[in-house]
Amino acid sequence: QQQQQQQAQQPHRPHTHRNTSSHQRHGHGHNQPDLGLLEGLQSDVALVTGSSDKTLRVWDPSNGQCLGVLSDHRGSVKVVVNLDGANHGLSVGLFCTGGTDVCMWSHSCRLLTVCRRDSASSDVHSIIPIRNSRLVAASDACELETYEIHGAPSSSYVGAHDLRTLEPLRGHREPVQSLVALSEAQFASASLDGAIMLWSTLTLTCFRKLNWFESYQDPKSHAFPHRVEMLAVLEPPLSGCFVAVIHHGFAIFSPSDDAPLVRVRCAHASPVTYCAVVEGGAYLMTAATDGSVRLWDLELLYGGPSGPDAAMLSRASSVPHGLVHNGSEASALGDLGNMGG
Repeated sequence: QQQQQQQAQQPHRPHTHRNTSSHQRHGHGHNQPDLGLLEGLQSDVALVTGSSDKTLRVWDPSNGQCLGVLSDHRGSVKVVVNLDGANHGLSVGLFCTGGTDVCMWSHSCRLLTVCRRDSASSDVHSIIPIRNSRLVAASDACELETYEIHGAPSSSYVGAHDLRTLEPLRGHREPVQSLVALSEAQFASASLDGAIMLWSTLTLTCFRKLNWFESYQDPKSHAFPHRVEMLAVLEPPLSGCFVAVIHHGFAIFSPSDDAPLVRVRCAHASPVTYCAVVEGGAYLMTAATDGSVRLWDLELLYGGPSGPDAAMLSRASSVPHGLVHNGSEASALGDLGNMGG
């Protein structure tokens, strides 16, 4: 009875599981994890993953051990964003998760606040922190959601922070596919119709539209031939520029120019689904629905006289050590092989 009285007096805590070496200990419906949730961490870094099973898992990346399971989301968790180091105006360590709802957590895995979204809305798939303690979120809608973080700068306790919904950002004609921060002053969003919109983090207004087509849908097939699958930010010496995956190819844009700096229309034989900047910004990797992965030399692609054909690495010796494993000489020339779909 004394334990029940003490539990009744404690603040509400999230339902939490904690893994031990050979068994799993279940929480008791409290709204905060055990204070010892991260005590088994062997390094200064923890990894947090989200899943369609409505849970977050906290991992020790040094040994792969799961330290705990947090189950506070009402639906799938589509995005986990670390707010540490971002210009959000708060000094405590925070991270944010999104899906059906948007939640904010302390680095000790304490749930600080939940912003309940309309149940009819599609899940949030992207979140970026911007200046003035604000967040921008994208879902499969034509509008961008904006939030403002309110809270005590030195506090990590429940109720000390709050997420307030601001006016949505409108302008896209089709669902938003990708959202990235370009710099402290700018961010970009791209949608199914191919439109790329550049926004000011200060005024939350769009100052440039790229890849914009008035007629953007094929009248017969109803397909979107200009659709942008994702955006990726480049590194020095191309800082501020970004890559847009467009149909079978990709393009490199600068926020200060309307036309792309580089356009590769047929990078793969099938639609490109993903790209990543690797090796300190020296190379771009692209992947397509046919399972192929290709490696591009950004210096040759951007500044070389020979164009895209030369930029896709043409010599096996040009491929950085460790990027190609067990591949034949032909597959290592620039096409890193087929992943089988």
